[in-house]
Amino acid sequence: MSKNPSLSKDNIGQIRDLIFGAQMDEYQQKFETLEKEIDRVRQQMSASFEELKKSLESLKTQNENSHQKLSEQIGGSEAKLEKHLRATERQLIEMLDQLGSETITKRQLGDLFAEVVARLHDGHEVEILKDQRGIVKDE
Repeated sequence: MSKNPSLSKDNIGQIRDLIFGAQMDEYQQKFETLEKEIDRVRQQMSASFEELKKSLESLKTQNENSHQKLSEQIGGSEAKLEKHLRATERQLIEMLDQLGSETITKRQLGDLFAEVVARLHDGHEVEILKDQRGIVKDE
């Protein structure tokens, strides 16, 4: 054994450098290159992730705004349609009331025809007032 342990360690290191030195330097360079590439890819992925996150937030905001506008438009359209429907309903009711007051029943019409037939049969002139029954006079 040697008297100085640090001297023998230095000798072993020198022998190792002589045998593996060139390969070790090459491996070290490759390792450093790979570490740099990994860091670059990691930064690129992080930047892409942040960009994607911002895009998603922007899309979310646009979607929410579009949804809000559509909801407002639908609500406005619904109110307009309901108002129009009620106005149409009122008009129909008025028209039905008006039609009901202007029409005569089948029995009234039958009686009227019977009267006309009787007058024609008797040779009398038939005259029916417009405002009385809503039928044009016949002479």
